[in-house]
Amino acid sequence: MIRVADVQLREWSKTETGTVWDQLYFWLMAVGYVDKNKDIHNRTYCGDLLMHRLLEAEKIRIRTRRKLRGGTLLQALSWSNMNSGPQEVWRNHKLLGDALFVTGERKPPK
Repeated sequence: MIRVADVQLREWSKTETGTVWDQLYFWLMAVGYVDKNKDIHNRTYCGDLLMHRLLEAEKIRIRTRRKLRGGTLLQALSWSNMNSGPQEVWRNHKLLGDALFVTGERKPPK
């Protein structure tokens, strides 16, 4: 079982090389959970508790790097997550807890 630990989230919130979402995807590739694939964000899903933790880490990263507060911070967080972070709904079901999974690659129809 692979777990996104709070220590990783703290490290990712301090990164200058990309968003927390990018760091999650790089980590999934580094631990061998997925092959290197630029479309991983379209196939990654997580539960509500993990998403909350990811959002908090990204909020810290943005607040620290950009010195934003209040509504401006929330707007930047929304833009950061737009089509970048994992999805919380899979096949019309909201995922719960710390679930994290990546679906298989989508192959183009023949």
